[in-house]
Amino acid sequence: MVIRRLVLITLAMLWAAVLCLAQLDTATILGTVFDPSGAVVPGAKVVVQNMGTSATVELTSDGSGNFIAPVLPVGKYKVTVSLTGFSTYVQEGVKVSVADRVQLSITLKPGAVTQEVTVVGQTPLVETASTTLGSVIGTQQIVDLPLNGRAVDQLVMLAPGVVAGTYNGASSGRLWENGQKWLLDGGDTSQIDSDLAAGGYGSTARVNRVSVDAVAEFRLVNSSYSAEYGHSIGAVINFISKSGTNEYHGSIFEFFRNDKLDARNAFNPAPLYKPPRRLNQFGGTLGGPLVKDKLFFFTNYEGVRHDLGPHGGLPRLPGFRAPARGGHVAAAEWDGVAL
Repeated sequence: MVIRRLVLITLAMLWAAVLCLAQLDTATILGTVFDPSGAVVPGAKVVVQNMGTSATVELTSDGSGNFIAPVLPVGKYKVTVSLTGFSTYVQEGVKVSVADRVQLSITLKPGAVTQEVTVVGQTPLVETASTTLGSVIGTQQIVDLPLNGRAVDQLVMLAPGVVAGTYNGASSGRLWENGQKWLLDGGDTSQIDSDLAAGGYGSTARVNRVSVDAVAEFRLVNSSYSAEYGHSIGAVINFISKSGTNEYHGSIFEFFRNDKLDARNAFNPAPLYKPPRRLNQFGGTLGGPLVKDKLFFFTNYEGVRHDLGPHGGLPRLPGFRAPARGGHVAAAEWDGVAL
């Protein structure tokens, strides 16, 4: 009995934690329903359906004709509005990104409920329901743009106003603190000792917080934060991982670098020793339904093999004997000349 209670308490705490994070990795669709004369329409039935998973939220417009569907996973949605005496309004492809508050203005036309008025090809929606300023980097940009080393944080440079700089900032009691906060699906993924993008102590880790192929999109918030953001005096970067849908999707990838295909360093001409380099990054993703319309999965794997040779990839003078394979030096990436 005691063990059972402990298990139930643990599950309740985990569920509460998920609920607390939901507002940071989801979005909201809200709107107002009007009739042709411009008067608001109360009591209209509103159905918001995820076009990838078929998950639905059913609402009713209030006395002012307003409705709000909060805590929606990122993706594309179909919004259906119906009321006796009016044709059914259908709008497909309403795309919401993380932390969006997409506002719709819906006009119902007189007619039978069985008649449908489908809205397609509308101008992209402008977010007017939030004062938060920032940028969203979407899936297409993540897939199309090249990344040296496949470190997803490099894509932050795509956001307006972001410039490369040194890691100098206000101290908050940590070893290093540059004033920004890194999140993954709303959870804090900043380091214990610093909030640097690529890690402290000269770390050269290539899988940085999340694999590029597992990222659906991310939002960079730089000012006018809403209440759910905190613990930062600078930007907040929130990576959103992909999720499964009713269709199976997968990918495999292999990226490599080999010194046989590299030009020589300008400061390391022949006959100086050309250091070896073998870099392979490989993996794949797979997502789909476990139970259609109810339960989904998404999984990702990424491996890295980086061989810089027996002496850490450092150039050497002719005649210099490299140490045995078993005694190689753990060196950071090096493109200069060893003196």
